[in-house]
Amino acid sequence: MVPSPSMSVSKGSNGMGPIPSRAFTRGSAAAVGGNTGTGTINRLTVDENGLPMEASHVEVITARCVTDQTTGAKKGQERFEFKGLAPSTDSLDFDITTRGTGVPGFLTGKSADDSLLSNASFSLKSGTAALPTEITNWTSSVAVIGDGTDYQLDTTNYYRAADIESTTPASLRIYLSRTLTQKLSVRGTRLDRNRPYYLQLAWNSNIGSGAGTLTLNYGAQTVNVVIAAGTGWTILRIPITSAAWPLNAYEADPDISIQWAKTSAVGTYINIDDVIFTQYEEFGGTFYAVVGGVTAFQIDDQFTFTDTATDTSILQRWFWWAYGIFLPAATGSAVTIADVTM
Repeated sequence: MVPSPSMSVSKGSNGMGPIPSRAFTRGSAAAVGGNTGTGTINRLTVDENGLPMEASHVEVITARCVTDQTTGAKKGQERFEFKGLAPSTDSLDFDITTRGTGVPGFLTGKSADDSLLSNASFSLKSGTAALPTEITNWTSSVAVIGDGTDYQLDTTNYYRAADIESTTPASLRIYLSRTLTQKLSVRGTRLDRNRPYYLQLAWNSNIGSGAGTLTLNYGAQTVNVVIAAGTGWTILRIPITSAAWPLNAYEADPDISIQWAKTSAVGTYINIDDVIFTQYEEFGGTFYAVVGGVTAFQIDDQFTFTDTATDTSILQRWFWWAYGIFLPAATGSAVTIADVTM
């Protein structure tokens, strides 16, 4: 069985050090002029140990929207074709400088509709929008008393409408310092330790003039933002690093939590919406999360990813070519296993 292209081989207990690196410089998403959609494509290029993924071609990858909401896809779940350079013609034509991934891949946009959380857009509740008594599937740090002073649903101001919200999209207003938590066991979700996960939260403090600290937790991983003044819809996401891998977010009973520590005046609030928790998708040896924004992607919206490398590591290249894996690698004095000579 050939391992996944994203798989690395750890150092193990023998203490063996890294081999020479192919020294990739990985490109982030560069929008091609004229894009309609305001989202982006997030790219993860390291494994759970923080090691750079080196089992891939040196090429320019183009991601182009080929199906949008007018041609068969749901809004927020647009389909992108990912394509690199032409492939090698046979095993003797392995020119890494002019050959690439070849066969295109198709990745789908992520939205609250395919989040691994229930009620990811906060539109479900008990009671009314102005006087909710419960935020469905979410546990509040203080019981929702239903007088509208700690939570309200805002059906006028929301990040984007999810398909699951039917005819009444909404965001959630938080008026007081509160924590909302959802255990993954609510949906019976089990994480695959061999796949990374993407987590984001949309927030807006401009509408309600809220100020304070907003914190997002994925198991043991935490990210926060200090909000001092109003701004429009903004994304808070778990870093696109080794933090994305389940091993580094491990908890015995994992959950996703959102904490609002308020410092602004009585009556002010923050709006939150669109909690996306989902797997990254793999193409060409690295991982991607296509995530739309307030304005949906449309046909022919494009991004490019330009990868370069000094690519002098013979060992790393042959492990990739023969087995589809990469080994722990480094540059300079950090290398402890010398490269082979040809």
